Amino acid sequence: MPILEDLAEIIKPSKLYRTANQYNQITTVQRLGFLLDTAIGSGELSASLKKLLNESNYKIIPLSIARKNKEGEVNSDWKVIINIDLQI
Repeated sequence: MPILEDLAEIIKPSKLYRTANQYNQITTVQRLGFLLDTAIGSGELSASLKKLLNESNYKIIPLSIARKNKEGEVNSDWKVIINIDLQI
């Protein structure tokens, strides 16, 4: 995920929070937070998204919407079903 890694270096947590707060798709925020946290290891950025999620009511979702499979390990922090193999 080189592109996400490059972006993570220049994104400011406060700006990410404000932008995500204006975005109506909480599921996208969950997926991005999960990837930033687990795949990239950007705790500062993922924490800003986690703060936003804690202010809302979010449910368990699949990581990949392209796959019909909703089975897999659930990441309890982000409530994301890992239904795809991440090439990290």
